[in-house]
Amino acid sequence: MRKAGRSPWNNAAVADFVTEATPPAKVSLLAQVDDLLVAMMSQPWAQPALCFDGMTSGLETRRFEAILPGPCLHARGWISLCGDTVAPQDAETIQSDTIVRSSSSGGFGGGAVDITVPAQAWGTVAYLDTTTILAAVKAVRSGATVDDTPAATVDRLIELTAGLAPAVEVIETVNVCGFGLQVVHQTEDLETL
Repeated sequence: MRKAGRSPWNNAAVADFVTEATPPAKVSLLAQVDDLLVAMMSQPWAQPALCFDGMTSGLETRRFEAILPGPCLHARGWISLCGDTVAPQDAETIQSDTIVRSSSSGGFGGGAVDITVPAQAWGTVAYLDTTTILAAVKAVRSGATVDDTPAATVDRLIELTAGLAPAVEVIETVNVCGFGLQVVHQTEDLETL
């Protein structure tokens, strides 16, 4: 085994490395750094698409967490439905309404105000199985209406709570086989938060 050699900088003084003072940063560089940080914090991050068995009896309701940037006000659900469209008699079967709930849009349980995405005619409900061609996937979106104080269940945007730091939003879905979350509204000015 070879013996470790002595590093040439073991006995070096700081003065041997620093030969001149670094000039101060220019205002333009500082502005670029600030703009980059603001852009990163306020970009429309989305929950990656999730695929799961949300159609089998007993598995219709799924809950997960999405980490969202602070200045988000509203998001839209991208919903995957799966249906058996091969059999002609099943092709126009209307599936159940899709329900979306979130911790900021009314919570969960008996007092929750649901976001109801209308039922789709997309064949008999089927489990998303990539090994067969019997199940066809259809993507739909939750509504684009801003209604943060709904009196009844409506197809609307998912309300989020804006803040200066990223936050965890709990999302619950009913009757879907896949779900993604897209941030569509953000606060214009971080200083107002």
